[in-house]
Amino acid sequence: ALGPLTKVSPLAAAVGELGTWLDLEQPKLEDFMIDMWDGQLSPTPWKHVTQTHGAKHVWNGILSLAGCTTPAWASAHITPTALAGGLMSRFVVFHAEEPSQAIAIPKFHPQWHAKDRRAAADRLAEDLREIATLRGEAEFAPGVFDRVHAPWYARLKREARARARDVVTRKQTHVMKLSMI
Repeated sequence: ALGPLTKVSPLAAAVGELGTWLDLEQPKLEDFMIDMWDGQLSPTPWKHVTQTHGAKHVWNGILSLAGCTTPAWASAHITPTALAGGLMSRFVVFHAEEPSQAIAIPKFHPQWHAKDRRAAADRLAEDLREIATLRGEAEFAPGVFDRVHAPWYARLKREARARARDVVTRKQTHVMKLSMI
């Protein structure tokens, strides 16, 4: 039997250029994103009121965000408060100094593309169904914590600059969550 239903608002944003969407000079946006990323259940909704659109309610939001930006934008716009205050530590950042491939004009085959997308969506849906059935505690394989995780985390903490220590702590959380699946 199912337990009581909880009203949830999954929020997904795919942002081509993070700099045009993320305004870190708006404290309410940063607070909202932190609340939504944390995904804590609450008996009351997050509420935002405007004169034009009235009240907007988000019940138990869960945020997923995929965005792109450049190192130059990040250096110029990510404030010490956003870094130390927690928002940026909630992001998983993928970075490359150089492109993995130089592709002047990408090849596009409409028939292959549609078929491939459908197959990938089917595989993803199957993986998510399987993940949804997982229950119980996650454990490290014997010796992995002492041989791999603890030394990695100690090195990460040693090498982190003082203002990035919160980011490092959150990075461990990301790694632990990803390793469970």
